[in-house]
Amino acid sequence: MSMYRKLVKLCLVAVISPSLMPAQSMASMDGGRIALFYESPKAGKVIDFVGDSTTEAAKGMYDRIAQQYAVPGGPLEGATIRNRGDSGNTLNRFVNNIAANGNTLDRVIRDKADLYVLSYGINDIRGSADAAGSTMQQIKADLKKAVDRLLQETNGFILLRIPNTFLSANSSEYPYLSPIENAQLCSDQLWEVYESFKGYSDRLDIIDIPSLVFGRTALPKHPLMQDILHPNEEGYRAIANALVSRISGKSRDAGLSQGEAAPILELCKENYAKETSQEGREHWHRMANEIRRLSGQQLE
Repeated sequence: MSMYRKLVKLCLVAVISPSLMPAQSMASMDGGRIALFYESPKAGKVIDFVGDSTTEAAKGMYDRIAQQYAVPGGPLEGATIRNRGDSGNTLNRFVNNIAANGNTLDRVIRDKADLYVLSYGINDIRGSADAAGSTMQQIKADLKKAVDRLLQETNGFILLRIPNTFLSANSSEYPYLSPIENAQLCSDQLWEVYESFKGYSDRLDIIDIPSLVFGRTALPKHPLMQDILHPNEEGYRAIANALVSRISGKSRDAGLSQGEAAPILELCKENYAKETSQEGREHWHRMANEIRRLSGQQLE
């Protein structure tokens, strides 16, 4: 190689400083990418689940993790799972360190967890009988506050779990969402707030639970939902499947196995047969195909 070419090569190496390298290359150098955590063994790691009632009261999710994934040989073997949910709480109260059971932002920061799975917002956006729901701007500002403090005050990674889609019909006397016509709008707005954090940090990831488990469309009934806000036990188990699939570095965020899907498909078929209206039959046909999609089966 000529002396001229050697000099050119040396100059190029000097000019391409680390600050100009692609973010992915930098991340792989300093080990900061959340993907590295996904791919690493989970023994000795602490995982905090942070959120409202869809976190605190998610018995099916925790049972699935304990009985299938945290067992010897499982992807979460040796991990410590902490339930830091607070039923009825809002993201706004959480970031301002208000929680009935003490699960505030300050507390989860003191946990110094290796991974924070955070899902808040359903109680903010729907409001209450006494107050209107928070705006998208306020929810985004509160979520940013939570994310920034976790990134700055801990070494943990963050997995933002987008809240499940609302149902479009109240199934009880309690007005979970009023007016109910806002179910699709509220679901879409929460989805957009969470999606806006894509690329925010190489220590942060987003899992689209609506798309992976429930579908993005607000429907009057869903076989994985207990009521307008809360998944049922099958729904929580499907959430656990999707979360652990992501956390363990698998490529497919599986919501349901075919074995789990079978009884739900039977329920859809039974309801389809009982329906007398065309609209009702179409609804249960869509639901059955959604369950087939979640379990990797061919649509009909």
